Amino acid sequence: MAKQARFELFIDVYEKKQQVAQALTNMPTGELVESILKEFRRDFDFLGQNPDAYCLMKADGTVLSNNRTLDKQVSNKDRLIFSEAMPNMPADGQPMARRIYLREHPTGNSFRLHWQPAVVGRFDNQSNNDLLAVDLGSHPNGLRVSRRQFEITETGGHFYIESLSPNPTTITDSTGRPIQVDRRQVLQHGDLITLDRSQITFKVIISD
Repeated sequence: MAKQARFELFIDVYEKKQQVAQALTNMPTGELVESILKEFRRDFDFLGQNPDAYCLMKADGTVLSNNRTLDKQVSNKDRLIFSEAMPNMPADGQPMARRIYLREHPTGNSFRLHWQPAVVGRFDNQSNNDLLAVDLGSHPNGLRVSRRQFEITETGGHFYIESLSPNPTTITDSTGRPIQVDRRQVLQHGDLITLDRSQITFKVIISD
């Protein structure tokens, strides 16, 4: 049986530079992205599970299509950059200066908040749906989530959470102390955000 052709690729995965990958030339790029997620999830706790939320880029910024095979997009010995796929910025949104993620417990699903205000809730027919950064409508407990549950903003290098609904939201800080979100509250790395009625919990991950 003939040996299948492979590319040797050098991939920057955040701070881990030039990680060597031996990939089949006819591999769909999305499969390589998925393999990277599985291999490095323990190294970077903000990594999610959905390969569609990530991409590979060339050094010149060209984004590879996850749906096309590697041989249609790269050459042997190419250097690539693993990155989050960047969504379109909402017209009323502003980019976050620092990286912040919400990682759901216990599933490990991770959501990067690219803009502010970053609204967490459920999609509906309201005019400001484009600010919805985390849509929990498909979650098993999603119907218990308010359409606009809370929002996260950034000011002066600090993150804040503010409730948008009477549906209760609680923060648990590093000391284990629960804090009801009834006003604008500072968020810290490692805080837990719980949507009380749905019992959905997110860990706040701030990565510079």
